[in-house]
Amino acid sequence: FDGIFHLNLSQTGAPNLNGGALKLIGGTGKGSGTSEVQFFTGQKTVSGADMQTETLRAHINENGYMIWANMPTYADNVAAIAGGLPVGCEYKTATGDRKIVY
Repeated sequence: FDGIFHLNLSQTGAPNLNGGALKLIGGTGKGSGTSEVQFFTGQKTVSGADMQTETLRAHINENGYMIWANMPTYADNVAAIAGGLPVGCEYKTATGDRKIVY
Protein backbone atom coordinates (compact mmCIF):
# COMPACT_ATOMS: atom_id res chain seq x y z
CA PHE A 1 0.00 0.00 0.00
CA ASP A 2 1.57 3.25 -1.13
CA GLY A 3 -0.91 5.62 0.50
CA ILE A 4 -3.82 7.85 -0.44
CA PHE A 5 -3.14 11.15 -2.14
CA HIS A 6 -5.38 14.16 -2.73
CA LEU A 7 -4.74 17.04 -5.12
CA ASN A 8 -6.64 20.22 -4.29
CA LEU A 9 -6.88 22.20 -7.53
CA SER A 10 -7.94 25.42 -5.81
CA GLN A 11 -4.54 25.96 -4.23
CA THR A 12 -1.75 27.95 -5.87
CA GLY A 13 1.41 26.22 -6.95
CA ALA A 14 3.10 24.64 -9.93
CA PRO A 15 0.74 23.85 -12.84
CA ASN A 16 0.29 20.50 -14.57
CA LEU A 17 0.71 18.26 -11.55
CA ASN A 18 -0.01 14.58 -12.14
CA GLY A 19 -2.89 13.20 -10.11
CA GLY A 20 -1.29 9.82 -9.51
CA ALA A 21 -2.68 6.36 -10.15
CA LEU A 22 -5.27 4.21 -8.43
CA LYS A 23 -3.73 0.79 -7.90
CA LEU A 24 -6.03 -2.17 -7.40
CA ILE A 25 -3.89 -5.08 -6.37
CA GLY A 26 -5.27 -8.59 -6.07
CA GLY A 27 -2.22 -9.69 -4.15
CA THR A 28 0.53 -12.07 -5.02
CA GLY A 29 0.92 -15.68 -4.06
CA LYS A 30 3.56 -18.28 -4.59
CA GLY A 31 3.84 -20.87 -7.33
CA SER A 32 0.53 -21.80 -8.91
CA GLY A 33 -1.58 -19.82 -6.42
CA THR A 34 -4.15 -17.46 -7.92
CA SER A 35 -5.40 -13.98 -7.15
CA GLU A 36 -7.96 -11.68 -8.71
CA VAL A 37 -9.52 -8.23 -8.45
CA GLN A 38 -13.26 -8.33 -7.79
CA PHE A 39 -15.84 -5.56 -8.34
CA PHE A 40 -18.87 -5.43 -6.04
CA THR A 41 -21.82 -3.05 -5.73
CA GLY A 42 -24.94 -3.06 -3.59
CA GLN A 43 -27.95 -4.77 -5.20
CA LYS A 44 -31.09 -2.59 -5.24
CA THR A 45 -33.98 -3.85 -3.15
CA VAL A 46 -37.74 -3.47 -3.59
CA SER A 47 -38.17 -1.92 -0.16
CA GLY A 48 -36.42 1.27 0.89
CA ALA A 49 -36.07 -0.17 4.40
CA ASP A 50 -34.14 -3.34 3.46
CA MET A 51 -30.35 -3.34 3.36
CA GLN A 52 -28.72 -3.97 0.00
CA THR A 53 -26.52 -7.03 -0.38
CA GLU A 54 -23.03 -6.92 -1.84
CA THR A 55 -23.16 -8.41 -5.33
CA LEU A 56 -20.18 -9.46 -7.46
CA ARG A 57 -20.40 -7.65 -10.82
CA ALA A 58 -17.11 -8.59 -12.49
CA HIS A 59 -13.59 -9.73 -11.77
CA ILE A 60 -10.17 -9.79 -13.39
CA ASN A 61 -8.55 -13.17 -12.94
CA GLU A 62 -4.87 -14.04 -12.50
CA ASN A 63 -4.41 -14.18 -16.29
CA GLY A 64 -5.71 -10.62 -16.75
CA TYR A 65 -9.06 -11.70 -18.24
CA MET A 66 -12.09 -9.53 -17.44
CA ILE A 67 -15.05 -11.75 -16.53
CA TRP A 68 -18.57 -10.32 -16.17
CA ALA A 69 -20.63 -12.01 -13.47
CA ASN A 70 -23.95 -11.37 -15.22
CA MET A 71 -23.85 -9.51 -18.54
CA PRO A 72 -27.42 -8.85 -19.71
CA THR A 73 -28.70 -10.54 -22.90
CA TYR A 74 -30.76 -8.69 -25.52
CA ALA A 75 -31.53 -9.35 -29.19
CA ASP A 76 -30.41 -5.91 -30.39
CA ASN A 77 -29.91 -2.25 -29.47
CA VAL A 78 -33.65 -1.48 -29.52
CA ALA A 79 -34.38 -4.32 -27.10
CA ALA A 80 -31.50 -3.28 -24.82
CA ILE A 81 -32.82 0.30 -24.59
CA ALA A 82 -36.38 -0.98 -24.01
CA GLY A 83 -34.94 -3.17 -21.24
CA GLY A 84 -33.55 -0.10 -19.48
CA LEU A 85 -29.87 -0.19 -20.40
CA PRO A 86 -28.19 3.23 -20.71
CA VAL A 87 -26.13 4.34 -23.70
CA GLY A 88 -22.59 3.00 -23.37
CA CYS A 89 -23.64 -0.11 -21.42
CA GLU A 90 -22.46 -3.52 -22.62
CA TYR A 91 -24.79 -6.41 -23.36
CA LYS A 92 -24.58 -9.67 -25.28
CA THR A 93 -26.82 -11.30 -27.84
CA ALA A 94 -28.20 -14.84 -27.46
CA THR A 95 -25.26 -16.08 -29.57
CA GLY A 96 -22.73 -14.40 -27.27
CA ASP A 97 -21.80 -11.41 -29.46
CA ARG A 98 -20.84 -8.47 -27.22
CA LYS A 99 -22.52 -5.17 -28.08
CA ILE A 100 -22.62 -1.62 -26.69
CA VAL A 101 -25.85 0.37 -26.44
CA TYR A 102 -25.79 3.43 -28.73
